[in-house]
Amino acid sequence: MGLFRYVTAFTAIVLATIGVLLYRRRRYAHTHSTQNSPPSEDCPRGHVNSRSLLNAYKVTVVRTIEECERFLQNSVPGPVRVVGLDCEWRGPGYLSRKQHSNDDYESEESESKDCPVALLQLAFPNGEVVLVRLCQMKGIGQTLRDLLTNRSVLKFGVGISNDVSRLAAAIGVITAGCVDLQHIAVRCGIRSGTSLQGLCHQMLGLAMDKTFHLRCGDWEAKQLSQDQVDYGALDAIIALHILQAFVELKISKHDRRESSRNNHTSHDQPTAAILIGQSLETWLNNESHHACLLSLCQGVIDVKFKQKLSKTTKNLDNGAAPVVKRTSAYSVRQSSLYHNCRLLAPDGQLLSTMHRRKLEWYLERGLGTLVCESPMTVQLHFEPAGRPGADREYYLREKENICAVCGTNQNCVRKNIIPHEYRRHFPPLMKEHLSHDVLLLCVTCHQLASHHSALLKQLVAAEHDLYDDTSSHKFKEDSHLKQIKSHARVLLKDTAGIPEERLRMLRDSVAGHYQVEGDQLTMETIQAAANIDPRSPNRGYVSHSEVVVATLLAEGGEKRLVEFQRRWWQYFLDTMDPKHLPECWSVDHNPARSV
Repeated sequence: MGLFRYVTAFTAIVLATIGVLLYRRRRYAHTHSTQNSPPSEDCPRGHVNSRSLLNAYKVTVVRTIEECERFLQNSVPGPVRVVGLDCEWRGPGYLSRKQHSNDDYESEESESKDCPVALLQLAFPNGEVVLVRLCQMKGIGQTLRDLLTNRSVLKFGVGISNDVSRLAAAIGVITAGCVDLQHIAVRCGIRSGTSLQGLCHQMLGLAMDKTFHLRCGDWEAKQLSQDQVDYGALDAIIALHILQAFVELKISKHDRRESSRNNHTSHDQPTAAILIGQSLETWLNNESHHACLLSLCQGVIDVKFKQKLSKTTKNLDNGAAPVVKRTSAYSVRQSSLYHNCRLLAPDGQLLSTMHRRKLEWYLERGLGTLVCESPMTVQLHFEPAGRPGADREYYLREKENICAVCGTNQNCVRKNIIPHEYRRHFPPLMKEHLSHDVLLLCVTCHQLASHHSALLKQLVAAEHDLYDDTSSHKFKEDSHLKQIKSHARVLLKDTAGIPEERLRMLRDSVAGHYQVEGDQLTMETIQAAANIDPRSPNRGYVSHSEVVVATLLAEGGEKRLVEFQRRWWQYFLDTMDPKHLPECWSVDHNPARSV
């Protein structure tokens, strides 16, 4: 009997292990369905596997500011044009995942947005990779800061805006010159499978190891495992080679069009080898290649990639490509912002240039006389309360209806440099004169300026310790309801291969919430649990902007607000480098004249 029990138990363990492995294999194939099809025949193919590609790079792990500075100064000589960038952080559920490995089946929605960046990965075309252990450093050095903030050094990655936002919160540096490879993928006609793993498979023909325990491992560990080092380095390396493949793809398409135009016989599809080390650096420094690269990045530098999946395709089980719905985020102006109409005092002195409707208001009430129709000019019948001083010259100048950054007159949108959420809490005197804060930007420049504004808002929040202040969160999240929702979502998926013990625990968890027995749990109940909203309104909520403005007023009154205002305007100049600002526009403009 003892032997029989032993054999039975051993057999059960083996079968359970096989079931788990089969399930994970099926789930891996489903999650990365793009790998079920061969690489696009229109895309370059690679000739090495990911391991040999990784071995061709020298990976350096740095743990101190000094080590990082020494690496960048000695191992990356000369001007840098492109960098592969990625970040890793540890999810708050790491310990529970470690204790209950079957939580692999749950979605990654449980990852907290508050987790700081633990590792910054940078790959350079000369074959050098550095892994910066930010979790073990207090700040960063000047060389790394200059590299990150230099907009002429293009940083490439997938979902890079999320990495940039987390970096800004972690180290107080706004990374510039970032390009999401998903933008370039869409421009090259690839609209599905645009994750890093999907693009790697489609463009390079390589498979990447994206197992759950590596992605959500302990990136704050005292010592990274070799698997973690390889994983982190490869993410940054692959970004560079996907970029090369996109450039090769565009060049080959252009060559085929030219060949077709000249009635030449079409040749076989070009096959681009994966370049490594000095070869990749030389290739990227080729002026024609670099020009093609810049054309692919035009208009998407520092612009977040957004795509909205239709509800009918979010949970596709057949690997079909999701439908990308394009929505318009901006209402382009149909009329001019600046009418440059003129208002004169009784003695003929110019008081202001303004909108046509304001002058019509004076005429309708008999307060002025129309003295010129083009440009529309009205002379007042009464003495105005005040005359413009030397510091009000901006309001007297005519302004062009063009983008203040690039100068185009197409598709322009109003842009408040200081976000309205702050200005609405300003004192009345500082809210009266808003025109100095409003500029015209084209849609592309508006997107970029909004991206930078979001990063500065994060820095302001960090400076006022609002990340850890529960009153700054509009909603409270019930951890118990969140867990029930997560368990129900697992039960709604394909449960084949999940150990019976784990399934029973999940069912009992959901059943316990509804106070029923596990065997009485119905699919309707599970679906209801999966639709639970674990959030509830926070009655003590105070908006981020209200806290910031109140704090500044308490610290130094309107003088501190003027400094805050000047900071936003200067930040706009530094990040956008506008070439067509209205004449006399200045960061030193002060609407609160007495301050």
